[in-house]
Parts: sequence; structure tokens; C-alpha cells
Amino acid sequence: MVLTIVFSADEIMKRVKQASSLYAERHRDKDGVNRFDDYVFDEEYMPLFERLFLTCRAEADQLCAAYLMERDEPPGRDYILQLCMPPHWTRNMAPSLENKLGDFITDYFLWLWLRDKTEDAALFLQSAESERQSVKSILESRHGGGRPTRWI
Repeated sequence: MVLTIVFSADEIMKRVKQASSLYAERHRDKDGVNRFDDYVFDEEYMPLFERLFLTCRAEADQLCAAYLMERDEPPGRDYILQLCMPPHWTRNMAPSLENKLGDFITDYFLWLWLRDKTEDAALFLQSAESERQSVKSILESRHGGGRPTRWI
């Protein structure tokens, strides 16, 4: 079974912008000053976005490497994953996999963005590691193959 997951660059940008805005609204530096402009990732950083997004894609590829199918085309603006899933993989987990993988990419991106700006960046790395474990768990989920049941 081939599973295709697509993350558009616009979707990831929207996720990153929203998460960084929420973080910036709640965070103040040691002097109590809100550094909103320093923490929010928006459109003015598009060249940096492309570089960090490629880094996140590489991490996601590594996470899904056992299931990743060969790509014929060079990486484009959007991130397209084609996974070759085993026959007994739980297909109902596809939306959860897509959601958790998107969360992983977003958290990892924010860690890359904030790691030189604040000590709180470690929170995003912890969250990314948690999402990494969730993705691994979903990828390894299987169904069937159990003992037949007698109804008599």
C-alpha cells in the first residue's frame, strides 16, 4: 500500500507563523520586555524559511526512511512523502500520521528558529522528540494476524 502525504510550503509557513506568534505573545525576556518581533517567524524571512524547511524535510525523511519510496523529481517547494506501508499496517492511522508528522515538522522548525534566541527553544525540541516517538509508533502499528476466534 502506498501512502502519499503532502505538506505545502504555505501550510507549514502558516503553522510556524501561528505557533511562533502564540509563543511570542506569552513570552517576556528577563527584563519583562515582550520581544514579539524577534520571535515571530513571518514572510520577511522567506529565504531562511526555505533553508530551515529543507532541514526539517531531511529530518522527516530520516524518521520515515524505512517506508520512504524513491523520488524521481528534485525537491520542490512542497513536501511530498510517498510511503510504502506493509499490508498489515492500520490504514485508519493515516490522518493521525499526517497530523503528527506536521506537528513534528512545525516543532522542529521552531526549535531551529529559536535555538539562538532563547533558552525556551528546548521546549520545542522536547515537543519535536515527543512527536517523533508518536510518528514512529504510528508507523509501526499493525492490525490483524491474531488468533482466529471460535464463536461456539
